[in-house]
Amino acid sequence: MAARGLWIEMLLIMFTAPIRGTLTASKSANSNKQNELFDKQNGKQTIKQIGSNELALLVGASPTEIAHLLAELEENDVFSTLDDGTVYNRRMRREWKISQARAEAGKQGGLGKGGKQNGSKTEAKPEAKGKHASRARARSSSSSSSSSSSSSSSASSSSATSSSQPKEKKTSAKKTADPRIKEFIDWFCKQFEDRIAAKYMVNRGKDGQLVKDMLCAHDLDDLKVFATRLFETPDAFTAHETGISIGVLCTQINKLASKGKLKARGTIPPERRAKAQSELDTWTSSLALVKKKLRTAMQVEDTEAIAELRMKLEKHEAQIKNLKEILF
Repeated sequence: MAARGLWIEMLLIMFTAPIRGTLTASKSANSNKQNELFDKQNGKQTIKQIGSNELALLVGASPTEIAHLLAELEENDVFSTLDDGTVYNRRMRREWKISQARAEAGKQGGLGKGGKQNGSKTEAKPEAKGKHASRARARSSSSSSSSSSSSSSSASSSSATSSSQPKEKKTSAKKTADPRIKEFIDWFCKQFEDRIAAKYMVNRGKDGQLVKDMLCAHDLDDLKVFATRLFETPDAFTAHETGISIGVLCTQINKLASKGKLKARGTIPPERRAKAQSELDTWTSSLALVKKKLRTAMQVEDTEAIAELRMKLEKHEAQIKNLKEILF
């Protein structure tokens, strides 16, 4: 672990070295700091390899420990050394050389002779000489003549076909909406207003798509029956949390479709069912009116009217309960 830590410190030093990838350092000769690790020559910046003693000062360890760790790293072929003994990292050194070569190539490509900038990078190839040149010219002339003749013939044929054939107008047939969707939404809004004494806010786009999806699986009459069941026998969560809407109907359509369906159809004749359904609709509409009158009487604090309306309310609720037992 100690050798690995030393190698990481050496990598950091080599990355910022004047010659990247080598264990060297540079410093101006005008520096007044102690522990000079660099040569001083004519006040110019010099480069000097970092030995074990200098490395020990840089990483804060003893020279003996550094020498032991360097020997361990060299034994495991972690780094390489130049002819003068300078330690370097092979990959970092290789990448630095590639970077220098590319930089030099960029300078040579950007400037031509006399320091002028070159033009296009692609230059025309010199013409071939001798028999190869004549063959190349013959091939190019024949290919150009054939391409020009084919292009002219295709152009004339396309113009002829375009002139002979009349242009057809693109007609986009508009999709007609299913009339059952509007019929059901209007019916649902009427039932909502009669039963709850409030107007239903319709979202034609969302509600229309939901009704369309439900009509794919059920008939319009069956869908009305399922909606009636939702109005008359809502569960606790629907009654107190979500309320009644077309979206709630869509989420509960399977439960409503299977609720007492076989039993009701098997035990009640169709004529009796139709009559009971008609009576149920009448009593439900009347119940909504009674509730509305009761709210008005409670606002004006008319005690006699409140007592009378409550009796009617109980009667309506009992009659509706009996009809529901017959139907559902």
